[in-house]
Amino acid sequence: MNIIKKNWSIIIIVILLGVILYLYASPKKEVAETQKTPTQTTVKTPELSEKIKNETIKETYTGQTINITYPTLNSTEATKAIKKYIDEEISIFKENTDWGVDTGISPVENSDLFLTIDYREEKSSHIHTYVFIEETYTGGAHPLHMSKTFSVSRSGKVLSVTDLFTNEKDGLFTIAPFVQKELSS
Repeated sequence: MNIIKKNWSIIIIVILLGVILYLYASPKKEVAETQKTPTQTTVKTPELSEKIKNETIKETYTGQTINITYPTLNSTEATKAIKKYIDEEISIFKENTDWGVDTGISPVENSDLFLTIDYREEKSSHIHTYVFIEETYTGGAHPLHMSKTFSVSRSGKVLSVTDLFTNEKDGLFTIAPFVQKELSS
C-alpha cells in the first residue's frame, strides 16, 4: 500500500510541477487600463516626387498627330522640368514636320506624321523615376524611338549625374557596364 501512496504522491507532484511550469511559461496578460488614451490621427504628407495627376495633350493637324501623356508632380521644380521637355519635343516635331502642311509639296494625309510620348513610373524608397518613351515619325523610312528619364528625390529635386557622382566622367564609366549589359540582354 505504501507503494501505491508513493506512486500517487509522485503523480500529484508531477501534475503540480506541470501546472506551475505552464502558468510560469504562458504569456502574461496585462491589466487593461481603465482610462482611454486619446488617439492621434496622422495625415501622411505626400512626397514631392509623387504624381498628382496625368496631363494629356492631343492635337491633330493636316497630316500631323500629337498624343502625349505626362505627370504633374507635387514638386513644382520637377513638373516644370518635365513640362519643358514636353514643350521642346512638340516644338521640334512641329518644326520638323511643317513640310507636311505645305501644299506645294505632296501633302501628308491621314495624320501620317506623329509624335507620341508616354511614360512609366518607377518607385524606390529614395527616388521616383519617370521614364518617358517617345516615338515620332517625321517622314523618313521609319519612326524614331527615344527615351528620357527624370529621377526625382523625395524632396522634389530633379536629380542629375552630378548629384550621384562627384566626378561625372568617372560616374558614367562606373554605370556604363550596367547599361551595356541591360542593352545587350
